[in-house]
Amino acid sequence: MSQKEKLFDKATLNQLENTVKQSAARIYGQELGQKFFENYLEFKRRFSSILL
Repeated sequence: MSQKEKLFDKATLNQLENTVKQSAARIYGQELGQKFFENYLEFKRRFSSILL
């Protein structure tokens, strides 16, 4: 049985999360940027089993 290959490590995902948060606020403004980031966190939670 082969071990499941991970696409990203935790450090890379943390860096990506910071970039997403900063970019969303810059592009969409504070309020919409926060909503975008909340949606990102929801999808991260859903897909973390295959990304981590």
